[in-house]
Amino acid sequence: MIEALPEKMRAPLVMADYEGMRQREVASRLGISLAAVKSRVLRARLQMRRMIEDCCQLELDARGSITDFVVKPGGCSRWSAVGTEN
Repeated sequence: MIEALPEKMRAPLVMADYEGMRQREVASRLGISLAAVKSRVLRARLQMRRMIEDCCQLELDARGSITDFVVKPGGCSRWSAVGTEN
């Protein structure tokens, strides 16, 4: 699913959230401003959430955090094929 994100958003998200890199370091490595990294990571997180909401019925707590989910009929098939074409 993450492959469906544009590279411009995917790289900062992976570096910050998956690799645990500080956003300041991400900015330095990518040669962009800290503000740009913060913006791209936020947009990427929101886009990922939308993709998850498209394929899953979510149960949220009072803060809006996901506590449970059920895959919708058809699941995430439209996202799982992204990035696999050669």
